[in-house]
Amino acid sequence: MQGFLRTDLRLGYNPIAQEVSDLTAGPFGWVQQVNFIVFGLLIIAFAVGLSRGVRAAASWR
Repeated sequence: MQGFLRTDLRLGYNPIAQEVSDLTAGPFGWVQQVNFIVFGLLIIAFAVGLSRGVRAAASWR
């Protein structure tokens, strides 16, 4: 979303030529940093839930 909002040519974002972490530069870079933290926490929550689900399914055998 942040890539679409950067319409200034100086701060513009090209998803083909630039990496996602380039969105951390500029005045709204904090939004991308918060996005990385939230995504990391969600991945950890998914791994914990998946582990508990597999462990519960294995006990059915």
